[in-house]
Amino acid sequence: MSKTKKNHSTESDKSESEKAHNSYDALFKHFMSNPNNAMDFFDLFLAKEIWAKVNKQYMELCPESFVDNKLKHKHVDILYRTRFDNEDGYIYILSEEQTQPDKALPFRIMQYILRIIEMHKKQFKTDAFPIVYPLIFHVGKKEYPYSTDFFDGFGEHKALAKSILMNPFPVANVTGVTDEDLNAHPLAGTLSRVYQLANARDLIFKLKKLKPKFYYIDTHSGSDSVLSMLEFILSKTEKGDADTVVETVQHMVSEETKGKIMTLVQQLENRGILKGMQQGMHLKTSEIANLNQRSIDSSPDAAKRNPGGTFRGPSSRNPGGRFPDSAALYPGYTL
Repeated sequence: MSKTKKNHSTESDKSESEKAHNSYDALFKHFMSNPNNAMDFFDLFLAKEIWAKVNKQYMELCPESFVDNKLKHKHVDILYRTRFDNEDGYIYILSEEQTQPDKALPFRIMQYILRIIEMHKKQFKTDAFPIVYPLIFHVGKKEYPYSTDFFDGFGEHKALAKSILMNPFPVANVTGVTDEDLNAHPLAGTLSRVYQLANARDLIFKLKKLKPKFYYIDTHSGSDSVLSMLEFILSKTEKGDADTVVETVQHMVSEETKGKIMTLVQQLENRGILKGMQQGMHLKTSEIANLNQRSIDSSPDAAKRNPGGTFRGPSSRNPGGRFPDSAALYPGYTL
């Protein structure tokens, strides 16, 4: 068979398939759009314990379709709004007539259920989630061959997925980070503390207590982390305290990072984020460049200490790659 004939055959098969689906689509949509037909359908196919909870006096056909456009040639859906034990809910029917069933159907149904919930929340301006009862209407010569359990998609990790997704989602509260946690995890712990500094009345006092942690972050995580934290703190600082914050952080870090801090300050001022800082904090562009160059020259082993700005593993200064406590970094310094 020539390539031209083969392509013509493929296009012809596709056209016939689309015609068949359109015919199937029209029948299903037309039939299920009739509430009497739908009621009998539900009575036949819905789980008895679910159907018993449905308010049969309240059954409203919804016009929306939630099937992805690229899958409309495979699936057709019908949505009815009803009540389950006097609470808003939906019955969602996803029908497929393809000869090769979609193995990913449970995943798609989960997506469609979330879309229905989102639609309901927007339409009725409520925070309450409606019950959405899904049903796959399989029109095939054989029974549906695949699992309809969403969690089977996780394979051997099914139990773990259930334990994660079927329980309340965990929350990492920054207010729960103790001084002990801060010493054990100086990177993540300091991040939590920095968030707590926002709008704090005694911001400078609390910031000074983080001196060993900022030095640790500077030498182990890199100056970018210090600069991002400083920028956040400045965004939450009263204008009159901005210069004090900058000076405080400068005393916590290396000479190289001090130069980068001044560059950051100038950038923030140019963008209008920082205004009214004291004259003593202003540096000309040439002075900043000189400061940066002196900082680099004064730390020739900076690249060895922290190549690429990545986290350091074990070394002679940090055997085992452990986080040193504050005392190790600053003898005599206590929180």
